[in-house]
Amino acid sequence: MIDLSPIDKEILIILENDGRTPAAEIARRLNVPPTTVRNRIKRLEDLNVISGYRAIINMRKLGFGIKAIVKVQLESTRVYDDFLRELPKLEEVVSVFVPTGAIDAFVTIWVKDIDHLGLFLTKRINLLPRVIRTNTMVIYKEMEYTSPIRLSNGIFDQIKRYSTDEI
Repeated sequence: MIDLSPIDKEILIILENDGRTPAAEIARRLNVPPTTVRNRIKRLEDLNVISGYRAIINMRKLGFGIKAIVKVQLESTRVYDDFLRELPKLEEVVSVFVPTGAIDAFVTIWVKDIDHLGLFLTKRINLLPRVIRTNTMVIYKEMEYTSPIRLSNGIFDQIKRYSTDEI
C-alpha cells in the first residue's frame, strides 16, 4: 500500500469529483503552491494511484438503449485466458469482472435495443469458445458514482483500520 500524505488525499478527493479541476484551483482550496499540486499529481500518476482521466459518455444519447450484465459460465476455469482474450473483440463489451463462485464472468454490455441484445447473445458471446451458459440481466436503473469507493467518506481511515497485515 502506498503511503499518502494528507495533501495527497485531499488532491485525490478533489480530482475524484472533477478530474478537470486545474492545479491552480486545487492549490487555492488546499492553500498550497500550484507547483506542489502539480508535483503531487505527477507523483500519484507515476505511482499509478491515478491511472488516467476520462469523459463519462451518456450512451443513451448515442442510441444505445440497453445496458446489461451477462453472467457467463465456462466449460472449465482453465479456459479463462482464451475467453478473456476474445472479449475485447466484441465492441458491445464495456467491462468484465471475474468473481469467485459459480459464475465465471460478469460481462457488462451496451446494445441499441432488444434485437441487438438478442443478436449479441446468440451470435456473439454464446459462440465464444467454451461458453456453456449465459444469463442476462438488463439494467433498468443505475446509480452513478465517480469512483469505485468515495474517498471523501473516510475510506482512508478504514483502510488503515482493516490493514491486511493485521488479519
